[in-house]
Amino acid sequence: MIGKVKRALVLGVGTSVVLVARLGLAQPAGEPERAADGTSATVASDPAADLLAALADADSKAEGASKPAPASAGSGPAAKRGSDKAGAAPSDAPAQADSDAQLRWDRPVLCLSDPKGTRLYAQCNLDSKVCLFHDGCMPGTSGKKCVALDRLKGCSDLGSGAEIYERLVKQGVRFERARAEAPPGWERDELGRVFQTQFDMNRRLWLGASWHAAYGPQDRYELGTVAFDTGLRAEWLSDDTRTLHRLHVLNGELSINPLSAKGTLLRYDGSRESEIPLFRLTTFWPPERHDAYLNMGWFAEIGTVELRPRGSAHETTLRFAAAGPTWDFWHSANMTSFVRFRLGAAFDDLLRYEDELTHNPAFTPVSALEADVLFDDAGLHRLTVSSGFELPLVWDGVGTDPDVRFRFLNEAAYELVLIAINDQPLSMRFAVGGGYRDDLLEAASGWELTGSAGLRFSFWAPAPSADDAKRISEVRTP
Repeated sequence: MIGKVKRALVLGVGTSVVLVARLGLAQPAGEPERAADGTSATVASDPAADLLAALADADSKAEGASKPAPASAGSGPAAKRGSDKAGAAPSDAPAQADSDAQLRWDRPVLCLSDPKGTRLYAQCNLDSKVCLFHDGCMPGTSGKKCVALDRLKGCSDLGSGAEIYERLVKQGVRFERARAEAPPGWERDELGRVFQTQFDMNRRLWLGASWHAAYGPQDRYELGTVAFDTGLRAEWLSDDTRTLHRLHVLNGELSINPLSAKGTLLRYDGSRESEIPLFRLTTFWPPERHDAYLNMGWFAEIGTVELRPRGSAHETTLRFAAAGPTWDFWHSANMTSFVRFRLGAAFDDLLRYEDELTHNPAFTPVSALEADVLFDDAGLHRLTVSSGFELPLVWDGVGTDPDVRFRFLNEAAYELVLIAINDQPLSMRFAVGGGYRDDLLEAASGWELTGSAGLRFSFWAPAPSADDAKRISEVRTP
């Protein structure tokens, strides 16, 4: 009688939790599920509880099916021994991982223990009766000579990993050795070594060196100019995921032969994803609605210096501050790539030091059409384009009315990541530019064409944030 009651309780518990168990083992924890009304719902799943629930369900079914049956040629001790070996233990699995099988970073990893007491990191699927596993060591270095793998996700400890392991084997689950999981933007080779393959080049500190050539006013040629550049760039997404903030610190370049320099102390700009369309366009073949958004942001910069621009030996341009609105014609979903129009104003001082130092303050309206586009998710290819027009209104002290000057400055640059050294990317950058300006002395005013090629070594460039993409998907999805 007691045995029947116990069997009934086990069957009831197993039936009540089997649906939760299937959700936890057949897909990643927290993966959106489709509800009965068609909406998206997130199911919070505990991998340890899910596995125990699924095993309880399997054990209850096995116990309910174990009824006395007539002896047959396929029964007896020999047959029982054969059924006990239905699952393949890790000791039977090959020492080298299957080159195609790998644990997934976005799924829960469970802590188990084999009969030898070896700690296993496993992802199990009871539907296919397969557990992919690794022991946290480089292949061929298990046991006392274990060389621990880097950047593992860690595992959920079930508390009784050896017991759970045995129950899985009895249920016919097959253990297959696989490569360890790797974080997003990283990969592992056949030896378990991890290396970064994707880079967020919008979050980095860089040092660079390049060769420059220029053809300017009065048939001036420059073919032997060497330049060194540096900069720090950071980006972060707002809580509502609709604003991307960009910060540039100490972006500058020092050129030698002839000596010149330019740089900006601090610059901020942002992109905004508008929620309300500026206007709606309806077409009728077939009927469709098209929304147009006014994605407005703003920019500000402090402390820009041009020392000896265009090789002019007697001039320096100071820009104390500049600010204004920006309008993104287009930007990617995460706003890291964009095409925009920028409008604003700046306060400048044109310093000249011939016989004596003179100050020429200027109020300068500025405008620019800019593009910054990443061509792949790995961040290995980047194109930047800028075409700017400035109209300095210069007070030179001669009269009360300002002199109107012009600056028309353009540049297009392509940056390609070549290799990574200690997971720090080394990139090559090519740039062409040109433009017209008449705010300098006569020897440096006029049209100029430029070109450059160089290398940049970037520090602390992380992999693109998977959390940002997840947040954008969750917050912006109706």
